[in-house]
Amino acid sequence: MDGSFTNTNQVLELFNSSTLPEDITSQTQITHLQNNALLELNTHLRNRDFDLFLSYLNRFLAINSDINWNLHNQFHVDSLEFIKIILKNANRDLKQRIKQHFNIKLSDENSKLTDLVLFIETIDFEDKVDLLDNDKQLLNYYCNLTEEYDHDDEYLKNVYLKKISLVEDYFTSLKTSNKEHLIELIPFIEQEFKEKLTDNDFIGKKCYLCSLSLYVITKEYYELFDLKLLFTSFNLSELINDYNIIEFNLAIQFYKQFFTTVSKRKSLYKFLKPELSEVLSEIVKILTDSKDFSIIESYSKSYIFQILSKISTLDGKLLITLFNENGINLKNDSDYKYMLEFYSFLDPSFIIKYYKQELKKCFSIHNFSINVYNHIPVLRNICSNEELWQFIAEPVLPICKSLPMLEKLVLLEKFTQYEHCLTTLLKQETWLFLPLSIEISDEELILLKENSLNNLLIKNGEFVRETDPVFYKKLKAVVFGNDREAKVSVATMTK
Repeated sequence: MDGSFTNTNQVLELFNSSTLPEDITSQTQITHLQNNALLELNTHLRNRDFDLFLSYLNRFLAINSDINWNLHNQFHVDSLEFIKIILKNANRDLKQRIKQHFNIKLSDENSKLTDLVLFIETIDFEDKVDLLDNDKQLLNYYCNLTEEYDHDDEYLKNVYLKKISLVEDYFTSLKTSNKEHLIELIPFIEQEFKEKLTDNDFIGKKCYLCSLSLYVITKEYYELFDLKLLFTSFNLSELINDYNIIEFNLAIQFYKQFFTTVSKRKSLYKFLKPELSEVLSEIVKILTDSKDFSIIESYSKSYIFQILSKISTLDGKLLITLFNENGINLKNDSDYKYMLEFYSFLDPSFIIKYYKQELKKCFSIHNFSINVYNHIPVLRNICSNEELWQFIAEPVLPICKSLPMLEKLVLLEKFTQYEHCLTTLLKQETWLFLPLSIEISDEELILLKENSLNNLLIKNGEFVRETDPVFYKKLKAVVFGNDREAKVSVATMTK
């Protein structure tokens, strides 16, 4: 057979057969067959009857049904995706009939991937009661999956990760589409936590359940979920000592999400402050332990600094106490390796209260000149605060003239977000606008330039127009009129 399956009847005949014909021997032929089947389904989707859909589903589900599906086999991977496409195209009635036809249920963690795909793709139409029961079954399945990271078989690892991914994608979509229903799952999730607290199974599942719970928790639901459960199962130091870096990073990412959430709900922070203080103390200790931190630095450093950033907003007094207890010295004469990184993440109001004079010393003309590039993230952070902008940033701006295009746009993109920064730039530092008049091809630079223009013409457009109407007019002509003369004028004005 030459692999050219263009006849619809031939496609259907092949899919309705119990086995693939012996003369179909190549991946190319099978893929071609699959593509024709997909075309057949999508071309006359609304007019197709139930039997046609079942013929395709049966055919794909029957392939190598006597062995485990192999995710190294591209045809199996493609087939899983094809099954999802068929089900996504099916209407409510068809999904109901499919579910009845296949008697879909999840028995245990050894269920085939196809079973999981069918289950997930056919429960979104259920009524409220059935949907809750199905999602409980799915969450239970998720919690009972046994990870295979210590297993030598790469195939088993891939199957496990694929199953995790499928379930998490489903609940991620549920967060957006049906939050009220998700709230109904809280008691069940809490019960799963209680059962898993002493379980040494893959910590990533616990982290995901934490995130799932956190998403729906508001002040009205504090009593519906024992939030203290979120902090009983993650021993960060132990994870590092055991070199469980993947699990450590997942836990840190969850804590980052949590502290981001409580920074917007201060009542939630007060409710959980004792537990949160213990977590923060452990995180700061890890940060100051050179051996421990070196192990996870490349994976988790930015998440840890983001957590401390949120705490500097919520509870500066606690953070200062932790710094003092753990010897974190952010004074200018300190040799602390991460001093500038702290200043690039900490809340500007926190910096003013506790470190204003020390930061001023860090930004002396001498210090800034010899270490400009490491100061740029700090400038981007403190520029949002008008007092720090005038006290620290303005005096060192002229030194930035010699920076490359990327660094100039990185600063401009941030400075153009704030009126007090624009006041300085429009009156005395117009050279920073020069990159806006230059043709750019690099995608990263284009994005920074577009964001800067959006800030100048839209977000703060009225302010720019009132402050410097000539510049505003020329800039607008460059963006909307493609006016060569205007472009030259803008370039001239920024020299």
